[in-house]
Amino acid sequence: MAKTTLLDDRTRPKGPTYEGLDAVQARHGEVLAHIHASHLRELTKVTRTMAEVEAGERDLPALSAAVETLPMAEAYRSFGTLCGRECALLTFHHDAEEQHVFPALRRRAPEGLIAVLDRLAAEHVIIHEHIDALAEAARSVVNEPGPQAFARCRDALTALERLVRSHFRYEEGELAGPIGFYGVPV
Repeated sequence: MAKTTLLDDRTRPKGPTYEGLDAVQARHGEVLAHIHASHLRELTKVTRTMAEVEAGERDLPALSAAVETLPMAEAYRSFGTLCGRECALLTFHHDAEEQHVFPALRRRAPEGLIAVLDRLAAEHVIIHEHIDALAEAARSVVNEPGPQAFARCRDALTALERLVRSHFRYEEGELAGPIGFYGVPV
């Protein structure tokens, strides 16, 4: 799957609709959105930290006026830790979906939903490639701080955030109904 089509909703299959869910089923289907909201809040924190580092607002008190790069390097390390934690949580989230939620849906799903699950799994692969690229960019910023390394890291974070937001929106739109209808644990 070409990376350029990942954000293109026209290339994403649509599953069947699940009309008439009762209140319990509807709430159960919304659990995924709550989990996603938690990840998006964390991504927002990472993005905010990146902006603060870039603006020079995020650093430790200067240990020495002569060592100008130390606070910047410490801020980069803080950013890398924060970013690494969220990337690990996103990986765990996708693994849980692929090992538990998707198989439970596949056992009951009509063909249209199978196509959606296949697409979501393919998107997970692409998102994980971006997570790896961001992790590498964050390591570069820590090991060799500078404007170019920081720009690569910022660009990698921006790309990952766009992909994750688009993926979550698609996933929630397609899976809330079936998760609620079939009572799949999330």
